[in-house]
Amino acid sequence: MQLQRSAGNQAVGKLLRDPQIQAPPQTDEEKWAADWDNPAYASTRAHFAGNDRPVGTPRQRYDVLCPLYKTHGIPRPLQYVHDNIVDGTFFGHGTPMHKDLRTALRAAEKALNDAGVTSAPFKSCWAFNPRTQSGGQWSNHADGKAIDIDPDTNPRLIDPKQRAVISALTEKDVADQNLGYAGAAEASLRFQSRYSVVGLAERSEEIYDDEHALEAERDKINERLGVLGKEPKPSADQKQEAKALRDELKAKQAEIRTNLAAQKSISDERDRLVALEKAVNDTEAEIDTLQTEIDALDATKDAKKIAAMTAKLKAKQSKLAKATKARDSTPNQVLADKGFLDLDEQLVNALKAAGLRWGGDYKGAKDFMHFEVVH
Repeated sequence: MQLQRSAGNQAVGKLLRDPQIQAPPQTDEEKWAADWDNPAYASTRAHFAGNDRPVGTPRQRYDVLCPLYKTHGIPRPLQYVHDNIVDGTFFGHGTPMHKDLRTALRAAEKALNDAGVTSAPFKSCWAFNPRTQSGGQWSNHADGKAIDIDPDTNPRLIDPKQRAVISALTEKDVADQNLGYAGAAEASLRFQSRYSVVGLAERSEEIYDDEHALEAERDKINERLGVLGKEPKPSADQKQEAKALRDELKAKQAEIRTNLAAQKSISDERDRLVALEKAVNDTEAEIDTLQTEIDALDATKDAKKIAAMTAKLKAKQSKLAKATKARDSTPNQVLADKGFLDLDEQLVNALKAAGLRWGGDYKGAKDFMHFEVVH
């Protein structure tokens, strides 16, 4: 019996000393913490410092980002950054980036050099940034495989209402996946030249005329369908004609709906601009009236009234500054001032030829500054 106990105790001891039996599998959080404390990744931790989203210390930002990395297929973010993020340059502009992105950029730069482009055809660029989007979602820059070029003048068009106004005003569907560089560049120029109260009103008139033409075409189709419908025994050709007309009618009704939606977008935007302009003009008129009254009071030397009127004047001037800012800094006005695509076409084509996907080719929301490695 004693020998049996001794053998059993030795077996238990052996099991307890076996690390595979003794230690349970590490959780994700434990792996992430161990990587953070690993001296081999000491320099890599610096990538998580910064004032971008999410806010916090490098470790706090890392802890928030780790689950997002895992969801994106990167189970150990610090190890990933250590193994894949490198210092790269594009026409002398340096930025950390994924090694695959660096390969693509080198190919694009060489192609441009061979075509005679020797200086940077852009002002700024940046690639890797371990951060989230404004809503806390994964950012395409967190894995280093995306680069943004000249973001100030090549923005994202993510607001559907904004895209609707642009499309209606420019007669270019900016949500179209097949818009292409030429179509986007033309839309940008048209928006810059047409975006104003007058330009919106003129486009509204054009859409109104189109609406009448479309309705006349629809009525003509309905009229012919009515004639065919009175045939007691329609022939095979008449049946085929009726089917073709019904298909044409369906397409025409879709055109009319699209036209009405464009008309609403244009009208709403014009009304908004008129209201913003009125707020500025009305406040300027109030300031002019107050200034006239103050000038008249100067002759009376009534210091108390002059002080009271001057205080009102300052308040109106402050109101005017806010109204002017509200008018001049709306997203659509900013696009009208700067445009939304000024990247060189040769640059875009070279980056696409090097294997990068361009955000200007997205369906729906556009991201003209953005180029990314195709995963």
